[in-house]
Amino acid sequence: MVGRDGGQTHNSQAHNSSVVGFATASTRAITSQVFTFYLRVPVKLFRPTRIDYMALPRALSPSYQAKPWNLFTHSGPALIAQAVKMHGWSFIPHNILPPLVANSAVGLALYTSYLTSLAVMTPKADNGRHHSFSQTLIAGGIAGSVQSLAAAPIDAIVTRFSVQDVIDSRQTVLRYGLTKLREIGITGVFSGFAISLVKEALSYSLYFSTFETVKGSWYRKYKKVFHKDADKTNDVEDNKRRRSYVYPSFVLLAGMLSAVSLQVAHHPLGKIQKLHLIQLEALDMKNRQTHIPAWKLYMHGYYKTFKHIDRLRIKEAGGSWFRWLYSGFWRSTLLAAPSTSIGLIVFEIMRLRYSDGEEPPALTYEDYDEVLQP
Repeated sequence: MVGRDGGQTHNSQAHNSSVVGFATASTRAITSQVFTFYLRVPVKLFRPTRIDYMALPRALSPSYQAKPWNLFTHSGPALIAQAVKMHGWSFIPHNILPPLVANSAVGLALYTSYLTSLAVMTPKADNGRHHSFSQTLIAGGIAGSVQSLAAAPIDAIVTRFSVQDVIDSRQTVLRYGLTKLREIGITGVFSGFAISLVKEALSYSLYFSTFETVKGSWYRKYKKVFHKDADKTNDVEDNKRRRSYVYPSFVLLAGMLSAVSLQVAHHPLGKIQKLHLIQLEALDMKNRQTHIPAWKLYMHGYYKTFKHIDRLRIKEAGGSWFRWLYSGFWRSTLLAAPSTSIGLIVFEIMRLRYSDGEEPPALTYEDYDEVLQP
C-alpha cells in the first residue's frame, strides 16, 4: 500500500514538473514574439527562442522589403496570412509549427529538469520549504546541461539553415531540417556541443540561483527586518494588502536580476560560440571532400576558432579580453530581459499552482494567495 502511494506521489510530481515546464516555456516563446513585434528586433535575440519561425514567411512575402513598415503587410500575422494564401493551410503545420514546437520543447527540458533536480536535492526533513544557494546553483547547472543536450540537433540545423535553400529545394522546413540532420550525422550535431554545454550550464546556474535567492531569502530577510511586528497584529486585511504588493515586487526584481545574471555568462560565451558555428559549414564541406576522421576535423575547428578570437581581441578591443567579451552586453541584456523576467514570474506562479504538498514553495500558501487570485 505504501509503495503504491509512493509511486503515485512520484508520478504526480513528475506530471506537475512537466506541466510547469511546458506552461513556462510556451509563455516565454509567446512573450518573445510579442516584444519582437514592438521592438522589431530579430526574434533570436530573445531567450529561449532558438529558431525564427518567421524566416520563411518573410522570405516568401513580396511586400516585406517595402518601406515603411506596415501592420497589414509586415507584422507576423500578416506575413503568415500571405503565406497561407500562396501555399495553402498546410504551410502552417509544415513550416510554422515545427519551429514553435522545437522552441517550446527546449524550454520544457530546461524548466522540468530544474524542478526535478531541485526536488531530488532537497532534504525530506526540510520538506522542500527552503532551498540553499548551492542547491539552486547545481540544479540550474543540471537544467542548463539538459537544455544544451536537447537543443543540440536544433542548433545544428539553425547553424546550417538557409531560407533560400528551403525555397529552391521546394521542401518544407520540417523535411529540410531532417535532411540536414541526416547529412551531418551525429558528429556534426555535437560538433559545437562543448561550448554550448559550458555556456548553458553556467548561464542557468546563475539564472535560477539568482531568482531563488532574491524571491526567497531576500524576501524573508526583508520580512524579518521591516515587518517582524506586522504579522503579530490582527489586521488581516492590512496583512493581505501588504502581501499583495511586497512579494510580487520581489518576484519581479528577481526576474530582472536573473536576466542580468544569465547574460553574465551567456553573452561572452555566446560570442565565442557564434564564431565557432561559422566554421561548421566549411568543416562540413571539408569533411565530405577528405578522408580525415570527422571528430579530428571538428576538434581542429575549436583551435581555429580560438585563434580567430585572439586576432579579433587584439583588433577590436586592444588586446583586452574583458572589453571584447562584454562589448554589447547591456544591449543584449535589455533585449532579453522582458521575456526572461516574465517567464520566471509565470514559472513561479505555475509551480505554486501545481504544488502537491511534497515540495511546497519557499513561502506559505497564504503569502502567495493574494497574488494568485483570478
